[in-house]
Amino acid sequence: MIKIIFTLIFFLSYNKILYAKNFNVNLGLSTFYTNIKDPNYSFVNKYESVANVNFSAGITKTFDKISLTLQTNRLGNHLIKRSVINNKTQKTLQNHSKLTADTLLVGYRYKRIVPAIMVSTIKLEKSLYYNNILQGKSKQNTTLTGLNLAYFITKNISSSVFYIMPNKKIYLKDSFGLGINYIF
Repeated sequence: MIKIIFTLIFFLSYNKILYAKNFNVNLGLSTFYTNIKDPNYSFVNKYESVANVNFSAGITKTFDKISLTLQTNRLGNHLIKRSVINNKTQKTLQNHSKLTADTLLVGYRYKRIVPAIMVSTIKLEKSLYYNNILQGKSKQNTTLTGLNLAYFITKNISSSVFYIMPNKKIYLKDSFGLGINYIF
């Protein structure tokens, strides 16, 4: 039921922002740490994901102090390679993953601070390799929720910290990160 409500809010907000005459385009960079507890494998270096920079683009519309932002990482999406250990065989594998996220942020602006709720629809594609031979593939779609706190350094530049809630479907215990956005 909650997923249906979030999806409905996402599509209704998307149409309002898309057809609004006054909206701003934004470009952003972020890096994040993901705490994944997959029963099938363990990461060799759990901090390896922090080094990956994520590029996003989106549009923002502000109604009085309410801010609606739609962002996607589709333009700068890239493959992330991480070493994992199969928990059954203890063999080291290469996990190649690609995460596509479309995110809606609904926030309230107070001076330079914008706390926001995030809802993302994601597609996670994974491939496992052993000695460069494909061992298996998977594709999962799910909805993630989280919290974002942005601070406007200048009129056009904001920095943010965010937290993504646990999701059992993709074995996500939690995730957090840092971002910076430029708003045109």
